[in-house]
Amino acid sequence: MSVRGVVVPLPQTNESQVHWQFVHHQNVDIQRTFVASIQDGYVLGGPSAGSYLNRHGDLLWDLGKEHWLYYDNFYSNTLLYLPKPRSIRGTVAVLAHPVAYDNYGHWLFDVLPKLGLLERAGFTPDKIDHYAIGYRGLKFQLETLKAAGISPDKIIPFDQKSYIQADQLLLPFLSTYQDQVHQPSTIDYVRRLAGIGNVPQSGERLLFISREDASFRRLIQEREIRPALESLGFEFITLAGVGLAQTADLFKQAKLVVGPTGSGLMSVAFCPSSAQVVEIVGPTYFTCHHWYLASECGLRHHYFMGEGPSIPEGGSLVGLTNDINVNPEALVAYVAALVKG
Repeated sequence: MSVRGVVVPLPQTNESQVHWQFVHHQNVDIQRTFVASIQDGYVLGGPSAGSYLNRHGDLLWDLGKEHWLYYDNFYSNTLLYLPKPRSIRGTVAVLAHPVAYDNYGHWLFDVLPKLGLLERAGFTPDKIDHYAIGYRGLKFQLETLKAAGISPDKIIPFDQKSYIQADQLLLPFLSTYQDQVHQPSTIDYVRRLAGIGNVPQSGERLLFISREDASFRRLIQEREIRPALESLGFEFITLAGVGLAQTADLFKQAKLVVGPTGSGLMSVAFCPSSAQVVEIVGPTYFTCHHWYLASECGLRHHYFMGEGPSIPEGGSLVGLTNDINVNPEALVAYVAALVKG
């Protein structure tokens, strides 16, 4: 399915050499995007957020190779016995994702761009009767769906227990999770929903995106480094409850964005191309998503590695919820050099 290979420029770092995670994932494929239409199709919930079947009960493997599905954990065991499906008349677009139901970053780049893909394929909201989405009616969901022209009465909440049959299923395919390098159209669509149009070429604001109000993956020394960074001109910001348009307006003025790895940093997509991003990570967990996104937007990406035992090369970075421990003096010095240089 790949269109072309891409070599992503390696990030800058405080480490003596770039972490093997980035080196291993530097060569990626930009996936061919498409919309599949299945007449009298079925979609089954599960830990993989969606397995698709045709009217004969055949599992359509190729249409499900998105996100966590590459772990081969299709709900194949349930094919021995399927419950009675919920039948829905008309056309249903499936935008399910295993964690985007309450995660801003995944919602922004794993769900919303599928609406743009449907639109480019000619399936505008007036031609779609329902949308099957992992959905909780959160503020960012309501705001973005409204901006996309989708009314709440068209939403069918989709979860692990869902099993739907529709006259026509629409399945927009964006990318495989492992090689999540977006098409330029993906970023353009999200920017359009945010209402910012063309992003300015430069900005002046210094932003620290805090996770102080989060329940996990917080920066342990945040309060310790705050006075020093504020003296450099940094604004400390939490994004919980902040609307998409307001967030986009903030980031489009940025010169330098710093913060622990998390959903908030996905908004660097709204930054000017001259901006720089410093992603603070711990040795037990981080992904390539922010690095990829920064590269796609023409930004210079840095990661600042925190302290603690490292994971051997090729191992699993499984410390998803671990808080991040850093040397505060070293972090401040690294950031200050970027501000002054």
